[in-house]
Parts: sequence; structure tokens; C-alpha cells
Amino acid sequence: MEIVNGITADAGWTKQIAHSSDGVNWNTLSKINLRVKRDAVTGNTDSPLVDSSAKFIVTLLGGDDELLRFRLSDVTNQPTLTLNLAGLQKAVDDINTWIAL
Repeated sequence: MEIVNGITADAGWTKQIAHSSDGVNWNTLSKINLRVKRDAVTGNTDSPLVDSSAKFIVTLLGGDDELLRFRLSDVTNQPTLTLNLAGLQKAVDDINTWIAL
């Protein structure tokens, strides 16, 4: 999965966040009223029942509606999004910066 500020994928997408499963076919979400929520699984994450890739999740919300939910481990084009709490916070900060542009 790739996620970018819309203008990175298409110069006309100034008010969108873009995401793609293949880096070619893009979907967009309006930045208007878009909120970012972070989720991290806590507790015994060494348990074989907890996949480490499932620990760090970002959700984009439009009002109360979930518009996009993804695991940091699925993002292939943002190398600074490490699989830890710092990476999760970086994802939230980056997307909030894109929303503000």
C-alpha cells in the first residue's frame, strides 16, 4: 500500500490524500473534515497470538465514518514509518501535515 499527499500523485489533487495498493491506480480521500486516529495494541505483544505487524494501525475518519484503515507494516513508500510507537506518531504527524497543506 502507498499513501501520499494527493498533490504528490496528481498535481490537481490539492485537497486530497491519495492511497494505492499498486502505486498506479489511486483512490483519494477529501482532506475536508478528515481526522487521523492511531491505534497500538498493548499488552503482551510477544504472544504468538499477536502478529507484530498488527500492532500499529492508522485510521482516517470523515466525521464518525471510518474511511481508511491500514497497518504501518503494509505501507511501502514511507520509509520513516517504523513499526513502533515513534513510527505510528510519525504517520499521524505526516498525515496531519498533509491535511493542513
